[in-house]
Amino acid sequence: MDQNSNEVLFQKNAGAVLPIASITKLMTALVVMDSRLPMDEVLTITRKTATPRSTAARACASARS
Repeated sequence: MDQNSNEVLFQKNAGAVLPIASITKLMTALVVMDSRLPMDEVLTITRKTATPRSTAARACASARS
C-alpha cells in the first residue's frame, strides 16, 4: 500500500474466503460487541478472573440433571 495515496499496490488472494483463525477470537469479539464495551479498551484475562473449572463442572452437571 502506498503510504501517501493509500493505493493498494499489490495484493495476494484478496478475494479468497478463509475460515476464521479461532473460534475463541470470534466469541471474544461477540461478547465485547454485545456488552457495548469500547473497542479500543484492552482486556486482560487472568486465572484469577476466570471461572474455576470445578465451578464450571458443577454448573454443567446441574444443567444436565
